Amino acid sequence: MKICLREMPPVTEFGDIHYTQCWLNQKEEMEKQAERRGRQ
Repeated sequence: MKICLREMPPVTEFGDIHYTQCWLNQKEEMEKQAERRGRQ
């Protein structure tokens, strides 16, 4: 992804000791949130 070359993604935490800094995970989280909002 081109954004990977330009910007550092925020940290996404998965439990107490697991985390990631990846735009792919951010995209998935944004899609999940949008889906949840659509259900309301």
